[in-house]
Amino acid sequence: MQKTNKIFSIATIIIGLILVGCLRNEIPEDDVSPNTLPITNASTEIQDGKIETQTPSLEEAIFTPMNLLFFDQTLTPTIEQTITQIPALPAIPTIEVEGNIINLLQDNGGCELPCLWGISFTQLNAQTINSYLNSVTGVGRSTISLSRNNSDIRISPNWVEAENSQIRYFTVVLGDYRTVDFGDGPYDVYIFDNPVFYEYTKYYGLSNILSVYGQPEKIYVYIDPGRDMGFEDLYHILLDYSKSGFIVHYTMKLTTETDYFVGCPEKSFMYLKLWTPGDTSVEVEVNKIIKDMGYHPLDEMTSLTLQEFVEIYKNPNSQNCLRTKKDFYKQY
Repeated sequence: MQKTNKIFSIATIIIGLILVGCLRNEIPEDDVSPNTLPITNASTEIQDGKIETQTPSLEEAIFTPMNLLFFDQTLTPTIEQTITQIPALPAIPTIEVEGNIINLLQDNGGCELPCLWGISFTQLNAQTINSYLNSVTGVGRSTISLSRNNSDIRISPNWVEAENSQIRYFTVVLGDYRTVDFGDGPYDVYIFDNPVFYEYTKYYGLSNILSVYGQPEKIYVYIDPGRDMGFEDLYHILLDYSKSGFIVHYTMKLTTETDYFVGCPEKSFMYLKLWTPGDTSVEVEVNKIIKDMGYHPLDEMTSLTLQEFVEIYKNPNSQNCLRTKKDFYKQY
Protein backbone atom coordinates (compact mmCIF):
# COMPACT_ATOMS: atom_id res chain seq x y z
CA MET A 1 0.00 0.00 0.00
CA GLN A 2 1.30 3.44 -0.79
CA LYS A 3 2.20 5.80 1.99
CA THR A 4 -0.57 8.23 1.01
CA ASN A 5 -3.22 5.51 1.24
CA LYS A 6 -2.01 4.52 4.69
CA ILE A 7 -2.15 8.13 5.88
CA PHE A 8 -5.69 8.42 4.54
CA SER A 9 -6.77 5.23 6.36
CA ILE A 10 -5.30 6.40 9.65
CA ALA A 11 -6.89 9.82 9.20
CA THR A 12 -10.25 8.13 8.68
CA ILE A 13 -9.89 6.28 11.99
CA ILE A 14 -9.03 9.49 13.83
CA ILE A 15 -12.01 11.34 12.41
CA GLY A 16 -14.27 8.48 13.44
CA LEU A 17 -12.98 8.44 16.99
CA ILE A 18 -13.43 12.18 17.27
CA LEU A 19 -17.17 11.62 16.76
CA VAL A 20 -17.33 10.10 20.25
CA GLY A 21 -14.43 11.96 21.84
CA CYS A 22 -10.65 12.15 21.88
CA LEU A 23 -8.30 9.59 23.36
CA ARG A 24 -6.04 10.66 26.19
CA ASN A 25 -2.29 10.30 26.74
CA GLU A 26 -2.06 11.45 30.36
CA ILE A 27 -1.92 8.21 32.36
CA PRO A 28 -1.63 7.60 36.10
CA GLU A 29 1.62 6.05 37.28
CA ASP A 30 0.25 2.55 37.85
CA ASP A 31 -0.50 -0.56 35.83
CA VAL A 32 -3.18 1.11 33.72
CA SER A 33 -2.60 0.84 29.99
CA PRO A 34 -2.40 4.31 28.40
CA ASN A 35 -5.00 3.82 25.70
CA THR A 36 -8.01 5.80 26.84
CA LEU A 37 -11.33 6.83 25.44
CA PRO A 38 -14.30 8.67 26.90
CA ILE A 39 -16.95 6.51 28.48
CA THR A 40 -20.06 6.02 26.38
CA ASN A 41 -23.50 4.83 27.45
CA ALA A 42 -23.34 1.61 25.44
CA SER A 43 -23.15 -0.76 28.38
CA THR A 44 -25.02 -2.91 30.82
CA GLU A 45 -23.84 -2.84 34.41
CA ILE A 46 -24.53 -5.63 36.91
CA GLN A 47 -24.76 -4.00 40.33
CA ASP A 48 -26.51 -4.89 43.58
CA GLY A 49 -28.21 -7.87 41.99
CA LYS A 50 -29.75 -5.86 39.16
CA ILE A 51 -29.01 -5.15 35.51
CA GLU A 52 -29.14 -1.62 34.20
CA THR A 53 -29.15 -1.38 30.41
CA GLN A 54 -28.46 1.64 28.22
CA THR A 55 -28.61 1.28 24.47
CA PRO A 56 -25.90 2.66 22.18
CA SER A 57 -26.38 5.33 19.59
CA LEU A 58 -25.35 4.49 16.04
CA GLU A 59 -22.06 6.35 16.45
CA GLU A 60 -21.32 4.59 19.74
CA ALA A 61 -22.11 1.21 18.23
CA ILE A 62 -19.77 1.70 15.28
CA PHE A 63 -16.86 3.69 16.68
CA THR A 64 -15.59 1.38 19.37
CA PRO A 65 -11.85 0.67 19.12
CA MET A 66 -12.02 -2.66 17.26
CA ASN A 67 -15.40 -2.27 15.59
CA LEU A 68 -13.92 0.85 13.99
CA LEU A 69 -11.49 -1.40 12.14
CA PHE A 70 -13.98 -3.99 10.99
CA PHE A 71 -17.43 -2.47 10.70
CA ASP A 72 -18.31 -2.30 7.00
CA GLN A 73 -16.84 0.85 5.47
CA THR A 74 -18.24 0.09 2.01
CA LEU A 75 -21.82 -1.15 2.11
CA THR A 76 -23.41 -3.39 -0.51
CA PRO A 77 -26.00 -1.12 -2.23
CA THR A 78 -28.74 -3.79 -2.34
CA ILE A 79 -28.52 -4.59 1.37
CA GLU A 80 -29.99 -2.48 4.14
CA GLN A 81 -27.62 -2.18 7.09
CA THR A 82 -29.48 -1.74 10.38
CA ILE A 83 -28.67 -1.46 14.07
CA THR A 84 -31.72 -2.12 16.20
CA GLN A 85 -32.29 -0.15 19.39
CA ILE A 86 -32.99 -2.55 22.27
CA PRO A 87 -35.08 -1.28 25.23
CA ALA A 88 -34.14 -1.71 28.86
CA LEU A 89 -35.08 -5.06 30.34
CA PRO A 90 -36.25 -6.24 33.79
CA ALA A 91 -33.66 -6.82 36.49
CA ILE A 92 -32.20 -10.33 36.76
CA PRO A 93 -30.24 -11.64 39.76
CA THR A 94 -26.49 -11.13 39.38
CA ILE A 95 -25.63 -14.76 39.97
CA GLU A 96 -28.00 -15.94 37.23
CA VAL A 97 -26.80 -13.45 34.62
CA GLU A 98 -23.12 -13.80 35.36
CA GLY A 99 -23.37 -17.58 35.44
CA ASN A 100 -25.09 -17.65 32.05
CA ILE A 101 -22.54 -15.32 30.48
CA ILE A 102 -19.50 -17.13 31.87
CA ASN A 103 -20.90 -20.49 30.77
CA LEU A 104 -21.39 -19.19 27.22
CA LEU A 105 -17.81 -17.92 27.10
CA GLN A 106 -16.29 -21.16 28.43
CA ASP A 107 -17.13 -23.28 25.37
CA ASN A 108 -18.83 -20.86 22.97
CA GLY A 109 -22.22 -22.25 23.96
CA GLY A 110 -21.24 -25.76 22.91
CA CYS A 111 -20.79 -25.03 19.21
CA GLU A 112 -17.92 -24.22 16.85
CA LEU A 113 -17.35 -20.94 15.03
CA PRO A 114 -18.96 -19.38 13.03
CA CYS A 115 -21.73 -20.48 15.38
CA LEU A 116 -21.72 -18.12 18.38
CA TRP A 117 -22.95 -19.04 21.87
CA GLY A 118 -25.11 -21.83 20.50
CA ILE A 119 -26.60 -19.57 17.80
CA SER A 120 -26.49 -20.85 14.22
CA PHE A 121 -27.46 -17.62 12.50
CA THR A 122 -27.89 -19.27 9.09
CA GLN A 123 -31.37 -20.38 10.21
CA LEU A 124 -32.41 -17.52 12.50
CA ASN A 125 -33.53 -13.95 11.94
CA ALA A 126 -32.62 -10.91 14.01
CA GLN A 127 -35.73 -11.02 16.21
CA THR A 128 -35.22 -14.67 17.13
CA ILE A 129 -31.55 -14.15 17.93
CA ASN A 130 -32.26 -11.11 20.07
CA SER A 131 -34.94 -13.02 21.96
CA TYR A 132 -32.52 -15.87 22.57
CA LEU A 133 -29.83 -13.54 23.94
CA ASN A 134 -32.41 -11.80 26.10
CA SER A 135 -33.45 -15.11 27.62
CA VAL A 136 -29.85 -16.10 28.38
CA THR A 137 -28.15 -12.83 29.32
CA GLY A 138 -31.15 -10.59 29.95
CA VAL A 139 -29.73 -7.79 27.79
CA GLY A 140 -29.77 -8.86 24.15
CA ARG A 141 -27.11 -7.18 22.06
CA SER A 142 -26.10 -4.55 24.63
CA THR A 143 -22.58 -4.55 26.06
CA ILE A 144 -22.34 -6.59 29.26
CA SER A 145 -19.91 -5.51 31.96
CA LEU A 146 -18.56 -7.90 34.62
CA SER A 147 -16.58 -6.18 37.37
CA ARG A 148 -13.45 -8.15 38.27
CA ASN A 149 -10.18 -7.05 39.90
CA ASN A 150 -11.06 -3.35 39.81
CA SER A 151 -11.77 -3.44 36.07
CA ASP A 152 -14.70 -4.19 33.79
CA ILE A 153 -14.66 -7.22 31.52
CA ARG A 154 -16.90 -6.23 28.62
CA ILE A 155 -18.63 -8.54 26.19
CA SER A 156 -20.17 -6.71 23.22
CA PRO A 157 -22.28 -8.76 20.78
CA ASN A 158 -23.69 -7.11 17.69
CA TRP A 159 -24.93 -8.00 14.23
CA VAL A 160 -25.84 -6.51 10.89
CA GLU A 161 -29.10 -7.44 9.20
CA ALA A 162 -29.92 -7.87 5.53
CA GLU A 163 -33.12 -6.39 4.10
CA ASN A 164 -35.01 -9.62 4.82
CA SER A 165 -34.08 -9.42 8.55
CA GLN A 166 -31.71 -12.35 8.20
CA ILE A 167 -28.29 -11.89 9.77
CA ARG A 168 -25.42 -10.99 7.44
CA TYR A 169 -22.82 -11.33 10.18
CA PHE A 170 -22.20 -11.26 13.93
CA THR A 171 -19.45 -9.36 15.69
CA VAL A 172 -18.34 -9.69 19.28
CA VAL A 173 -15.68 -7.68 21.13
CA LEU A 174 -14.06 -9.03 24.30
CA GLY A 175 -12.01 -6.53 26.28
CA ASP A 176 -11.10 -5.33 29.76
CA TYR A 177 -11.25 -1.70 30.89
CA ARG A 178 -10.89 0.52 33.93
CA THR A 179 -12.54 3.87 34.50
CA VAL A 180 -10.15 6.68 35.40
CA ASP A 181 -11.04 10.29 36.17
CA PHE A 182 -8.51 12.68 34.65
CA GLY A 183 -10.15 15.77 36.12
CA ASP A 184 -12.24 16.60 33.07
CA GLY A 185 -14.49 13.57 33.30
CA PRO A 186 -14.23 9.77 33.44
CA TYR A 187 -12.32 7.89 30.77
CA ASP A 188 -11.88 4.21 29.97
CA VAL A 189 -8.37 2.77 29.79
CA TYR A 190 -7.38 -0.60 28.38
CA ILE A 191 -6.32 -3.26 30.90
CA PHE A 192 -4.18 -6.08 29.50
CA ASP A 193 -3.08 -7.82 32.70
CA ASN A 194 -6.27 -9.04 34.39
CA PRO A 195 -5.95 -12.86 34.72
CA VAL A 196 -9.70 -13.26 35.20
CA PHE A 197 -10.34 -11.82 31.73
CA TYR A 198 -8.11 -14.44 30.13
CA GLU A 199 -9.65 -17.21 32.22
CA TYR A 200 -13.15 -16.27 31.06
CA THR A 201 -12.20 -15.78 27.41
CA LYS A 202 -9.65 -18.57 26.93
CA TYR A 203 -11.85 -20.33 24.36
CA TYR A 204 -11.21 -17.37 22.04
CA GLY A 205 -7.54 -17.06 22.99
CA LEU A 206 -4.92 -17.58 20.32
CA SER A 207 -3.71 -21.02 21.45
CA ASN A 208 -7.21 -22.49 21.64
CA ILE A 209 -8.31 -21.05 18.30
CA LEU A 210 -5.25 -22.53 16.60
CA SER A 211 -5.69 -25.88 18.38
CA VAL A 212 -9.41 -26.22 17.60
CA TYR A 213 -9.59 -24.69 14.13
CA GLY A 214 -6.11 -25.42 12.82
CA GLN A 215 -3.99 -23.33 10.50
CA PRO A 216 -5.82 -20.28 9.15
CA GLU A 217 -5.78 -19.45 5.48
CA LYS A 218 -3.75 -16.32 6.17
CA ILE A 219 -2.42 -14.31 9.09
CA TYR A 220 -2.01 -10.54 8.89
CA VAL A 221 -0.14 -8.05 11.06
CA TYR A 222 -0.79 -4.37 11.52
CA ILE A 223 1.48 -1.98 13.42
CA ASP A 224 -0.29 0.97 15.01
CA PRO A 225 2.24 3.34 16.63
CA GLY A 226 -0.52 5.79 17.37
CA ARG A 227 1.16 7.72 20.18
CA ASP A 228 2.68 10.13 17.66
CA MET A 229 -0.88 11.32 16.98
CA GLY A 230 -2.22 11.07 20.54
CA PHE A 231 -3.27 7.41 20.50
CA GLU A 232 -2.03 4.27 22.18
CA ASP A 233 0.64 2.13 20.52
CA LEU A 234 -0.96 -1.19 19.54
CA TYR A 235 0.09 -4.36 17.74
CA HIS A 236 -2.62 -6.26 15.83
CA ILE A 237 -2.76 -9.75 14.36
CA LEU A 238 -5.66 -11.15 12.34
CA LEU A 239 -6.37 -14.83 11.72
CA ASP A 240 -8.27 -15.27 8.46
CA TYR A 241 -10.63 -18.25 8.36
CA SER A 242 -12.84 -16.62 5.72
CA LYS A 243 -13.63 -19.83 3.88
CA SER A 244 -15.03 -21.19 7.16
CA GLY A 245 -17.00 -17.99 7.77
CA PHE A 246 -15.03 -16.08 10.40
CA ILE A 247 -11.98 -14.05 11.35
CA VAL A 248 -10.42 -13.59 14.79
CA HIS A 249 -8.54 -10.39 15.52
CA TYR A 250 -6.19 -9.82 18.47
CA THR A 251 -5.11 -6.43 19.80
CA MET A 252 -2.20 -6.13 22.22
CA LYS A 253 0.22 -3.55 23.57
CA LEU A 254 2.97 -2.46 21.23
CA THR A 255 6.39 -2.10 22.83
CA THR A 256 9.74 -1.35 21.20
CA GLU A 257 13.19 -2.79 21.15
CA THR A 258 16.17 -1.15 19.43
CA ASP A 259 15.24 -2.17 15.90
CA TYR A 260 11.84 -3.77 16.41
CA PHE A 261 8.19 -3.22 17.22
CA VAL A 262 7.04 -5.97 19.58
CA GLY A 263 3.63 -7.48 20.35
CA CYS A 264 2.93 -10.33 22.79
CA PRO A 265 -0.27 -12.26 21.91
CA GLU A 266 -0.65 -13.93 25.30
CA LYS A 267 -2.27 -10.70 26.54
CA SER A 268 -4.75 -9.56 23.91
CA PHE A 269 -8.27 -8.31 23.43
CA MET A 270 -10.34 -10.29 20.93
CA TYR A 271 -12.65 -9.32 18.11
CA LEU A 272 -14.62 -11.90 16.13
CA LYS A 273 -16.57 -11.46 12.92
CA LEU A 274 -18.76 -14.40 11.91
CA TRP A 275 -20.89 -15.06 8.84
CA THR A 276 -22.41 -17.85 6.79
CA PRO A 277 -19.62 -19.84 5.10
CA GLY A 278 -19.71 -19.22 1.38
CA ASP A 279 -21.17 -15.70 1.62
CA THR A 280 -18.66 -14.14 -0.74
CA SER A 281 -20.11 -10.63 -0.30
CA VAL A 282 -18.91 -10.56 3.32
CA GLU A 283 -15.57 -12.12 2.35
CA VAL A 284 -15.02 -9.34 -0.19
CA GLU A 285 -15.83 -6.66 2.40
CA VAL A 286 -13.46 -8.20 4.95
CA ASN A 287 -10.62 -8.46 2.42
CA LYS A 288 -11.13 -4.85 1.33
CA ILE A 289 -10.94 -3.61 4.92
CA ILE A 290 -7.78 -5.65 5.54
CA LYS A 291 -6.16 -4.10 2.47
CA ASP A 292 -7.34 -0.55 3.13
CA MET A 293 -6.21 -0.60 6.75
CA GLY A 294 -2.66 -1.52 5.80
CA TYR A 295 -2.47 -5.07 7.13
CA HIS A 296 0.39 -7.16 5.71
CA PRO A 297 0.99 -10.90 5.59
CA LEU A 298 2.72 -12.45 8.59
CA ASP A 299 5.82 -13.52 6.67
CA GLU A 300 6.37 -9.95 5.45
CA MET A 301 6.03 -8.41 8.92
CA THR A 302 7.87 -11.03 10.99
CA SER A 303 10.46 -13.78 10.53
CA LEU A 304 7.81 -16.49 10.95
CA THR A 305 6.06 -18.58 8.34
CA LEU A 306 2.41 -19.49 8.74
CA GLN A 307 3.33 -23.01 9.84
CA GLU A 308 5.92 -21.79 12.36
CA PHE A 309 3.42 -19.36 13.87
CA VAL A 310 0.85 -22.12 14.39
CA GLU A 311 3.37 -24.47 16.00
CA ILE A 312 4.58 -21.79 18.42
CA TYR A 313 1.30 -20.22 19.43
CA LYS A 314 -0.99 -23.24 19.68
CA ASN A 315 0.99 -24.04 22.82
CA PRO A 316 -1.08 -22.50 25.68
CA ASN A 317 2.11 -21.85 27.65
CA SER A 318 3.82 -19.91 24.88
CA GLN A 319 5.05 -16.49 25.93
CA ASN A 320 6.78 -15.72 22.66
CA CYS A 321 6.36 -12.23 21.26
CA LEU A 322 6.16 -11.13 17.65
CA ARG A 323 8.74 -8.70 16.27
CA THR A 324 8.49 -6.44 13.25
CA LYS A 325 11.51 -4.51 12.01
CA LYS A 326 11.03 -0.77 12.29
CA ASP A 327 12.76 -0.30 8.93
CA PHE A 328 10.12 -2.45 7.26
CA TYR A 329 7.28 -0.47 8.80
CA LYS A 330 8.79 2.82 7.62
CA GLN A 331 8.42 1.65 4.00
CA TYR A 332 4.66 2.09 4.43
